[in-house]
Amino acid sequence: LHQKLGITEGLIVDSCILEGMIRAINFGDDYRTMIQPSCYGASMFICAMIEKLLREVWKALDGGKHDIPQGSAALRTLLEDSSGVFRNIFGENHLRNLSYFLCNVGKDNSIGFGFRNRLAHWDEIGAQALSSGLVAFLYYLYQDILNTLVIHFYKQENSCTERPSECQGTSNSSV
Repeated sequence: LHQKLGITEGLIVDSCILEGMIRAINFGDDYRTMIQPSCYGASMFICAMIEKLLREVWKALDGGKHDIPQGSAALRTLLEDSSGVFRNIFGENHLRNLSYFLCNVGKDNSIGFGFRNRLAHWDEIGAQALSSGLVAFLYYLYQDILNTLVIHFYKQENSCTERPSECQGTSNSSV
């Protein structure tokens, strides 16, 4: 993705850090209290990686038309996708699903797991939730996002190769 969209190589370095964090967690270990700090670190890092990946792709595709604020509302803003940057890549239901697990949704933000904020603010989450299962689930969400992006850009590249006239004049014609 970084070559196709000009995304910083920092994402590659971050992926290597994440790999090291996940390797440090012994998924079959009974010493839960020993791995909880590693699980917390990896879980929080995965949430940050998700937000960073989405922000980098947003910047590359949006061309600076819409600003995404840094801070607590950034992930929610990206997943709500008011400008439609992600809607044609993920689809409305996919974005809602990601929002359900990573943010809180609904009129009063009372629906969903909100893992990102619960971990970041250590709110409504206890040490018992810090497990290799949580790390695996959040890593699954990260991989889901990454795979969706890769498949989208692969299809787009093949479409442009097969039917270049359809890609002329689009902001992503080189993808």
